Amino acid sequence: MAFWIVYHGKDWNRARRGGYLWAPKRGRNGQTQAYWATMERVRPGDLIFSGANSALRAVAEATLPAYSAERPDPMDNQFRYGNGWRLDITFTDLLQPMYYRDWVPDVLGEMPALHSPFQSGGGPNQGYLYELPNSVGEHIIHLARQQGVDLAGQANEVAPVPDGAETTRQQIVAARMGQGNFRKDLLIWWEGSCAILGTNRPELLRASHIKPWSSSNNVERLDPANGLLLSAMYDAAFDALLLSFAEDGALMLAQDFSTEEAATAGIDSTARIKIKDPKTASYLAEHRALMAARSTRSVALSKLAEDHVNASIHNNKMKHKNAQ
Repeated sequence: MAFWIVYHGKDWNRARRGGYLWAPKRGRNGQTQAYWATMERVRPGDLIFSGANSALRAVAEATLPAYSAERPDPMDNQFRYGNGWRLDITFTDLLQPMYYRDWVPDVLGEMPALHSPFQSGGGPNQGYLYELPNSVGEHIIHLARQQGVDLAGQANEVAPVPDGAETTRQQIVAARMGQGNFRKDLLIWWEGSCAILGTNRPELLRASHIKPWSSSNNVERLDPANGLLLSAMYDAAFDALLLSFAEDGALMLAQDFSTEEAATAGIDSTARIKIKDPKTASYLAEHRALMAARSTRSVALSKLAEDHVNASIHNNKMKHKNAQ
């Protein structure tokens, strides 16, 4: 699954009502643009974040590959010239707009150098459809989950099952919801107890994927080796990339999550789990990499904010001194 961002102009409400994206193949003078040509690269199941009025407003799922079509609405009169690409999509509105100013600075360093959807200052680039790095897509999904919107679940519940895999769509949906065979398999795998605390009350246990759902294929989503059975607080911290586990099973805290903070949340920084399968170790290696990338970004942003405050204090002192 790939992630994309589309910038809507005056077509925002029409596109949402009509369930489509549309871009010309060529401009008035016969030229094409990279942010139009990207329409051909979108595949069914990809997530497209819709930007309008300085914020992400909705997420869309591609249901078919792009196909050749005339502009779907005569009101799209800025593209009067020629044929174009159309994507049929389904929109899900976010509960609250995600304003670019609030999240783009956190991921700006991960944007591609060429054809980036955002300028170096954080503002959107002029254009239409841009690809987003997986890490940025994952970050947006995490923010949406804080609103109670499971974007990855919405898209992946209808993702195609790999050829030869003995899975069904119902199994995939159940696994996404922490139900069905995946949860049952984890209860067996971890002997019915939290992998850390040993708590064996099913109501207090969460079936948590190690490799994020949105970047896993359907086989990995049902693989018990890609799961941990955790009590609620450990599960929340693990999902938020605040903690992970080393090769020997020792709990690791992110560099921006202190031992004191962890203790306040009821998390024992000296805890460990027993890694029962080499595949689990491989999944955990990916999780540690994601945690490291997130925490490095967080620390860097905190340092920038601190430097900005110190510079402001220094400048105010100098202004006061010069005024005397």
